[in-house]
Amino acid sequence: MNVHLFISIFSYRSGGSFSQKGSFSVRVSDFKKNPDKSAALPAYAWLKKERYLTNEYEIQKVVYDGENDITELVKKIRIVPKDDLPF
Repeated sequence: MNVHLFISIFSYRSGGSFSQKGSFSVRVSDFKKNPDKSAALPAYAWLKKERYLTNEYEIQKVVYDGENDITELVKKIRIVPKDDLPF
C-alpha cells in the first residue's frame, strides 16, 4: 500500500527562479516510520534526474504536501554506491 505525496521544488539559477511540482508514491510503512525521510528520498532522486544537483542551481526550498519543509534533509542526502566488486 502506498501514500501519494506532492513535492514542490524551488530553485534558483542565474537568470531567474524556477519551481517544479510532482506526485510520488512511497510505502505506507516507510511513511509512518519517518515521513520526512520517506519524502526526501524521492525528492532527491527527482533533483538528480532533472540535473538540479549541479553547481548551476541553488536549491532554495523543497516541500511535500504544501507545508512540510524538507530542504535541509534533501541537501544532506548522500547516496553511497553499492560496493559489489569481487575484490
